[in-house]
Amino acid sequence: MKKRKQSAWATELNDLVRGACGGFLFGIPLLYTMEVWWIGSVAQPPRLIMALVGTFIAVFGLNRTEGFRKTRRLRPYEAVTDTVEAMAIGVIRFLPFNISSFASNS
Repeated sequence: MKKRKQSAWATELNDLVRGACGGFLFGIPLLYTMEVWWIGSVAQPPRLIMALVGTFIAVFGLNRTEGFRKTRRLRPYEAVTDTVEAMAIGVIRFLPFNISSFASNS
């Protein structure tokens, strides 16, 4: 029983690392382009919300086709929870960049 719990935690950690690595693969090149910083600094909140919704839809589509977990069949509600989890990983990971930019602007 204890080995199964350790195995579940190891699987979950492996899945989270896979998701973070996929996010870095796509996100890091965009993070270091000046155009993204300029657009982000002048974007109004409604456009930022639209960007989040668009990102959610794109990540949901990726999770439905491949996902970052090693499961064969992914139900729609599992894809939604994986999408929320992937978006949370991205927000938490890049939060220090956002805080430092807000601090330098004030």
